[in-house]
Amino acid sequence: MRLAVYTLCLFLGPLAGKAQDTTIRYVRPANVIVKLAPLWLLDPDPSVMGGLEIRTGARTSLQGEIGYGWPDWNNPGSNNRHAGTWRFKSEMRFYRGKYRTNRAKNIRIQTTYPLGNYVAVEAYAKLLAVDHTWRYVDSRAATEQMAVTRQTRFQRNSLSLSVKFGRQVGWTDLAHQATTRLLLDVYGGVGIRFLNQDNKGQWGEPGYQEMSGMFNRFNANGFVVAPTINLGLKLGFAL
Repeated sequence: MRLAVYTLCLFLGPLAGKAQDTTIRYVRPANVIVKLAPLWLLDPDPSVMGGLEIRTGARTSLQGEIGYGWPDWNNPGSNNRHAGTWRFKSEMRFYRGKYRTNRAKNIRIQTTYPLGNYVAVEAYAKLLAVDHTWRYVDSRAATEQMAVTRQTRFQRNSLSLSVKFGRQVGWTDLAHQATTRLLLDVYGGVGIRFLNQDNKGQWGEPGYQEMSGMFNRFNANGFVVAPTINLGLKLGFAL
């Protein structure tokens, strides 16, 4: 009888182990995450951007971010100068509770907040101003010394609504074989952007010259609706 029970346990034990899910979780739950978005420093309109992700449920959270780019940050001495860039983001996240799944190998690793895959709905607003300077020779002037310098400010505002898919993982401490509270958040998504730019008044300026290079986008006028793609990463620390 004992031999039969022992044999039965040998067969059922591995099956029971395979049927169970492994869950990765923090010993001390995380409710607030401090975030930094370093890739915005490489944007044509560079900004320092950061925010907070606040847990609102077992698998949900709200994330808010704010960013600012200082005037004349990346193009000093140019005829086109940034006059300040503001960015605002608001995001609702839904974590799926899945970290890794491989049915062929019978691997099912679950996670608790804030780790794993997620789906998010995001609203993003950007307020950008650029000062454009140009020189021209007045029709009444006879020499170059009588050239006139003019300057005008362009305002470019946009609002984007997107659906994002991402994955947030913890940095692994190999020495202690544990997941630290440092987080890497990688995401991608698609959405729609509403852009408003009214520069019609500039065309009447004397000797006006259009912008060139990366600033030629400011030569357009009016209201535009277009698709948008989001790709990025953030660094975080779980409090």
